[in-house]
Amino acid sequence: MYTNETCMNRCVAQANATAWSDLSPEILQKAQSCHWCKDWSGGDTLFDHIMQLHEGHPVASALDAGTGASSLHWVSQVLRPKQWTAVTATEKMAERMQSVKLRRNMREGDEVLVGNWKNTTFLEGKKYDLVLADYLVGAVEGHAPYFQEQLFTRLKEHMAKDGRLYVVGKDPTPHPRRYAYSDKPAFHIYHGIHQVEDIDNLVRACINHVNHRAYREYPLEWVIEMARRAGLKVESQRAFPVIYGSKALHQQLDVCENKLSNIEGRHLLNGITERIAQLRQRVDENPMINTNGVCYGVDYVVALSIPN
Repeated sequence: MYTNETCMNRCVAQANATAWSDLSPEILQKAQSCHWCKDWSGGDTLFDHIMQLHEGHPVASALDAGTGASSLHWVSQVLRPKQWTAVTATEKMAERMQSVKLRRNMREGDEVLVGNWKNTTFLEGKKYDLVLADYLVGAVEGHAPYFQEQLFTRLKEHMAKDGRLYVVGKDPTPHPRRYAYSDKPAFHIYHGIHQVEDIDNLVRACINHVNHRAYREYPLEWVIEMARRAGLKVESQRAFPVIYGSKALHQQLDVCENKLSNIEGRHLLNGITERIAQLRQRVDENPMINTNGVCYGVDYVVALSIPN
């Protein structure tokens, strides 16, 4: 967690250098998006920002268009519209979302549904004051590959006349690399930024080896372009430096561990197992990660409306 002005400025600069493209000070905020940061005492930066943006707008109904534990908790316990609908792509996730605690707090009309946005009749005719796409653009790749360009038009169908669509996402790793290391090349592999990229590469490799589709992030600038093509008005676009704590990075390596039983080839399996252990050790020994966390890339929130 970065608190004083000098550290915050350094975090913003490092996050900007690892974002897809350089962002202006008007778009890139100093407020941090914590991914299991150490000693983090704030709330959820992204959801808090949405609450500020939506102040004064109706919220009788809400659609969590790609629900997860965090977004569903926020919609049902913090936003608390008069009625909400949460959508997930799999029965397994729906069962997980409908915990005993959630069922106890669900009211008549609240629902967790299984559906795919490629299905043109899904939720046909339903309109909502607030539509939330929380990391949905990237997650769509696993259930409706190459549908991202049509997603905004599809979700627009469910926006009330004065409704808002809030898109939450994360910039992908830039290509080519934009971050410039200041120390000797031999020490780069021990840098916090290098650790984040090594872990991300390994996660994607493990997903590919078991023939699953990887999550696919899209840049903020791409989201803005697709929203405009769908005929939506951009009310606001803001980005926030992402800070990764050690728990978040270990959690990503857990994904690799969970794939091991489906990876074929003893030598490949042994190599990946050894690599997981190596990266876990580097995370645990990295002072940058284990003090304030490592600033890497940006999360963003885009607020969209239907033009009058």
